[in-house]
Amino acid sequence: MYYFAIPNVQFTDINGNTRTIKDMREYPAYTSNNSISVNANDMLDEIASRPEIYGDGGEVLSYKLFEANVVALVDNNFTLSKLKRLVIPT
Repeated sequence: MYYFAIPNVQFTDINGNTRTIKDMREYPAYTSNNSISVNANDMLDEIASRPEIYGDGGEVLSYKLFEANVVALVDNNFTLSKLKRLVIPT
């Protein structure tokens, strides 16, 4: 539901097939002076629900962890296995 408001656009692939997809959106700039060590088997929603991060029910805020670390996650093929630290946005 978080991305529902993003407008749809038409995308035509190299084979001429047209599909409806969501348009791109800018990720907000998060402020943070906090980061944590991560393990290869950690998951963003589990990290978000930790008491010291966002607490009980915090998994709904895991998108903030993704957006604040999007460059590092893309560089590591969307896996935490090669990341040493994860920025925690406020």
